[in-house]
Amino acid sequence: MNYIQQAYKGLNDWWRYLITIIIVFIGWQILGAIPLIVVAITHSKDMNAFMRAGEDNFMSLGIDSNLFLFLMLFMFIVGLVFLFIGVKSIHKRSITTLITSRKKMDWKRVFFAFFLWFFVGITMLVIGYFSGGSETMTFNFKPMPFLLLVVVSFLFMPLQTSFEELLFRGYFMQGLGISTINKKFPFIFVYSMISIFGLIYFYQSLSGLIITGILILLITFLSLLLNSQLVNNLIKSKLYLKLHSLLNSFIVPLLLTSVAFGLLHGMNPEVEKLGYIVMVFYIGT
Repeated sequence: MNYIQQAYKGLNDWWRYLITIIIVFIGWQILGAIPLIVVAITHSKDMNAFMRAGEDNFMSLGIDSNLFLFLMLFMFIVGLVFLFIGVKSIHKRSITTLITSRKKMDWKRVFFAFFLWFFVGITMLVIGYFSGGSETMTFNFKPMPFLLLVVVSFLFMPLQTSFEELLFRGYFMQGLGISTINKKFPFIFVYSMISIFGLIYFYQSLSGLIITGILILLITFLSLLLNSQLVNNLIKSKLYLKLHSLLNSFIVPLLLTSVAFGLLHGMNPEVEKLGYIVMVFYIGT
């Protein structure tokens, strides 16, 4: 079995994906955020100051940088734990199937990739320094904060990146991969994307709820027509057969999850500080 087919080793009813996504969201955005909220409250003068600070993720409250980094990473760690719970308990398959198609982890590849990117990062830093960066860089070595940063980065940063990759390039990609063999996939996919991005949009405006509701009702109506003669004729058409053949391509799940991954990163205002070209390179690789 290839990596995407690992999903067949478990149960793949649609409601299992729905429940898993819900509990991952609760763990990631609600339970995981509790420590950050508690610390933010203790650093706020009053509730108004707390609410204002929330607009920039509490970065303006003067929380210790290492503590703030840990609290932000903690949200993703909780999300990762709930993702593992969903795969293990709801889908009834091993966590290894979410990570690799091999029988066990290939740690040699993991460490090879780590040291390769470590070398690339150091090389780019040195090149940047000697190509004019020395004028903008300041040597500010403080042993204790530095050691704390190293511990947080090496122990917890990989868990944060693992959560993002395993959720999008693992769980979602495997789910989309095995769904593309279903004739209902175009409707299911559009329905899901409208629901997910509609909820994100609703978080920012009330009109999003109305628009999302109308679109979901429309897609639901189209889904109910799947057994009608009209859709049966459509399924037999050459256009649909070509579309279905394309959706069966192994590259489609990767492209879909990459686009979703990129759009979610694009919503992050911090991306502007890195530059969108950097993010395109990151998502592409």
